[in-house]
Amino acid sequence: MPIKFDQLSPLLAKKLVPVYCVAGEEILLLTEAVDAIRARARQLGFSERVVLHGDTTGFDWRSLGQSTENLSLFAEQKIIEVMLGKKIDEAANQAIQQYLAQYDGNTVLILRTGALDKRQRESAMMKTIESAGVFLYAWAIGAEQIPQVLAQRARDLGLWLSSAAAVQLAQRYQGNLLGAQQILHRLSFLYPQ
Repeated sequence: MPIKFDQLSPLLAKKLVPVYCVAGEEILLLTEAVDAIRARARQLGFSERVVLHGDTTGFDWRSLGQSTENLSLFAEQKIIEVMLGKKIDEAANQAIQQYLAQYDGNTVLILRTGALDKRQRESAMMKTIESAGVFLYAWAIGAEQIPQVLAQRARDLGLWLSSAAAVQLAQRYQGNLLGAQQILHRLSFLYPQ
């Protein structure tokens, strides 16, 4: 069963696991989750970062194995990020299983993908990831919840929004949480107190 976005921080505070799969429908939450994992890994000494793009046709999953074997001269630990397309095939599952079988503690693997259907969320690969790591799914936030989410994010930035202002902001950005978050950051710079 995938965890939700708000469950990630407590898990990261406990320990880093070998693999994280971040998937979902809400782009802002996906980005923030990957940023949080990457930041925690860097705090723990994972200084090198390799990004692989698995969304291209004909992606060779052997490059994952090659990335885990090669550390740079100055880095002892490495973050490997794989940007996946919508298709997660058997080759991906085998590559993840091989990565986990050879895991030595010197890498953290972050898999990022968009929305997955129920069959993909319950696939063998996701079960493998859940048994050894974390599978996070960022569900879309409903239109009725967006004003409360924006009000909470405003408070996190030191701003206060009335409920009417939160509703108006949600309407203006028509459910675009990323755009609304950007305007909240801008307001926090303009009105720091």
